[in-house]
Amino acid sequence: MPRGLLLLLLVLLIGGYFYFFGGGKAHEGLPSIEMRAVVNEGDNGYIVGAEGKLNLPEEKEYNVVGTVYISVEGVRVKEESVNTVVKGPSELPLNLAGVSVSGEDVRVGAEITVIVDGKEMNFTAESPVTFPPKSARLVLPSVAVSVSSVERVEGGYDATLKVEFYNPNDFDVSVKNAKVKVGANTYPLTVSSIPSNSTASAEALVPADSNTVKGTVEAEVVWGDVKKNLYVSFSVSFPEIPLPEPIYTLDYTVTSVTNSGVTISTTVDVNNPSSLPLTLDSITIRVRKADVVKEVQLATNVSVPPFGEKNFTQSISAIPFLVGGTVELWVKKEGTERKVLESPLELVSTSLVKPVELNVWVEDGNTTDVVHVILKNPNDYNVDVRNFSFVVTDTTGGSVATYSGNTSFEFRTSKELTLSYDKSVVIGGEVYIDVSFDYGISELDLWFPTRFYTDYRVS
Repeated sequence: MPRGLLLLLLVLLIGGYFYFFGGGKAHEGLPSIEMRAVVNEGDNGYIVGAEGKLNLPEEKEYNVVGTVYISVEGVRVKEESVNTVVKGPSELPLNLAGVSVSGEDVRVGAEITVIVDGKEMNFTAESPVTFPPKSARLVLPSVAVSVSSVERVEGGYDATLKVEFYNPNDFDVSVKNAKVKVGANTYPLTVSSIPSNSTASAEALVPADSNTVKGTVEAEVVWGDVKKNLYVSFSVSFPEIPLPEPIYTLDYTVTSVTNSGVTISTTVDVNNPSSLPLTLDSITIRVRKADVVKEVQLATNVSVPPFGEKNFTQSISAIPFLVGGTVELWVKKEGTERKVLESPLELVSTSLVKPVELNVWVEDGNTTDVVHVILKNPNDYNVDVRNFSFVVTDTTGGSVATYSGNTSFEFRTSKELTLSYDKSVVIGGEVYIDVSFDYGISELDLWFPTRFYTDYRVS
């Protein structure tokens, strides 16, 4: 054989030998090796194991020796020997149980020698281990927000929010700058760490102007050198707590009556049964009849302390009505006015309108008698008279004389009315004088009935 051809064959044989035994692509019918890393999470890092197999394809007997290993930065931290005889065709497992590792250059590999038919074949397989980034292992805690207590305060509520953080990781995490944000306001949460697969909680007192609180829970979650921001929106509601209604009382007394109208003295009590201050824009008394209203403002910018009471008195004069009227109490709060009490305006006592004094005397004449009726007004204002009736009768009940003048009039001090009768028409020698009328104030529709009845023997 020519020398050049022999050298070429030697080169090809040597090249094929190293290619084959280096674990490259196996030739059909020859052994081959496969190795891969198995990575699991551990308490403080990762657990790395190895899985592989040696393919023995022919129906022969193979003598296999070698080592399966795990190395960190070039140092084998775990290895296991292989020494066995295998009948082909078959697959020989090359497995290694996991070990906790730390470091950057981690590899799994195998160095195997196969002897078959008196020939020795060497196999080496090594694979670097790629770990997922540590940040991928950190799962953010879940957050639950609830209301643990509520207190009614001025302008709304003080709600105590309970915030629970559940850590789903199998390692502890730290929590920094935990807070609740509602609108532009921030409320800190006292929580620093959460054990693995456990819950930590904290509370925050949050003012609210309604029975619903919306906001976010924010924090920085730390695991070693890994940091992640936590941001969770929430909305929680609680039953509304109505404030106790103020208790109002209204008393009034008619103090005087004149032609210009009625004067009343009013007293208003405002009782605050709440633990919060009561603020009212104004308190107003309105005395009303149909479309006619007499109004007086008792107070403005009223503040009643918690569980306190305030009293207001006011005299209201020149009320141009009485019968059929009402006295109303109105309060305004936060710009809205409402009527809280109403009471009818009752008839006044006769002591406020002094009775008209009546004086009757008979002027005896020869043939004619004159009956004089004198009305005197003890009040310092005009008194109205209506339905004035003045009759003289005899013992038979027959009319002797009847007044035919004005039956309605007014007078300031006194007024005299007369009625004459002829003595000759009187039967029985005696007459009866009957005077009746209503006095009062017509503008107020206020009237008091009066009647005077007496007898007189005719001479």
